[in-house]
Amino acid sequence: MDYLKIDGSFISNLAVDTVNQAMVGAMVELSRTLNFRVVAEHVEDQLSLDTVREMGIDFAQGFIIGRPQRLSMTPTPG
Repeated sequence: MDYLKIDGSFISNLAVDTVNQAMVGAMVELSRTLNFRVVAEHVEDQLSLDTVREMGIDFAQGFIIGRPQRLSMTPTPG
């Protein structure tokens, strides 16, 4: 395993929810001990993005980064 993805339920209200901050902080610390990179899902606004950045999270997914894209329905060759 190379990555730990943190569920969006922990990221919601991360900037103000001290319980989520403690949980995410523990996950980041454990991930660093195991040499994992950390991904946060559902990063929806600038405050959330700033918070995950400050907490040392490596990657973010969510509307602040980019909207979901339709997968092409065209079959791939091969």
